[in-house]
Parts: sequence; structure tokens; C-alpha cells
Amino acid sequence: MAHILLVDDEAEIHGRYGRLLTNAGHTVEHAENRQIALMFLGDGAGVDPDLPVEMVVCDNHMGSDHEGVALAEVLRNRGDMIPFILHTSDELKFVLAENRFDITAHKIEYCKKDRANPDKLVQCVELLLERISRAGL
Repeated sequence: MAHILLVDDEAEIHGRYGRLLTNAGHTVEHAENRQIALMFLGDGAGVDPDLPVEMVVCDNHMGSDHEGVALAEVLRNRGDMIPFILHTSDELKFVLAENRFDITAHKIEYCKKDRANPDKLVQCVELLLERISRAGL
């Protein structure tokens, strides 16, 4: 199980997806936007240095357009390869077309936000954790 930073500006999303991830055995922290997430991830320790954040799950649209992609870009540019899932209602082709930062080249995972099937996020997290485990990272 992982310690996850869930970044989304909608309280409903924090509540719903946070509960699902917690029920799946993960520890979840919340940040409302990119700036708060960056403060939280500043030294990689998060709130509790004994429990470092192991994954970021981030919405793309928070206040300004493509704020999730911008967070991913900042993290990758500073050399932080923390597992990152872009969780958005945007279609992948639009995310790729509308951003100069190539999420696929920088190992940013994409998970389509599906309010009718919120368990899809848990599946995306579990798949990424499984791939990381198999790779021995």
C-alpha cells in the first residue's frame, strides 16, 4: 500500500476518491492546488517525515488550465521521479495536444476520471504499484 498525495481543488473529489483509496489500504493526504502540493512535496517528506509520499494523483484543471501537467513538469524538471497519475476528465489526446510537456515521455500515467465508476482510480493506482513492484523500483 502507498502513501498518496491527492491533488484536486474539488472537496467532493477529495472526499470520494480519498475514501476509496483509504478503503483500499492506502494513506491519503490532500492538496487543493499545485502550490500547496509543491509545498507538501518540497523536501519529499510530506507532513510526516517517517511516512514519505510515494505517489501523486493529480487533477489537471485546478484554477488555471493544465495545472496538473504543470505540477508534473515542475517535479520532473527538478529530478523528482515520484510515481504520478494525471487523473482528469480530459481525453488523453487533448492532454497531449494542448501541452508542450510530453507526459508520456516523462513517465506520467494517465487515468480518465470517471464519476460513474470511481473505483477506476483505485485500479489505476494498483496497476501502477504492481508495475513498479515488478520493475523492482
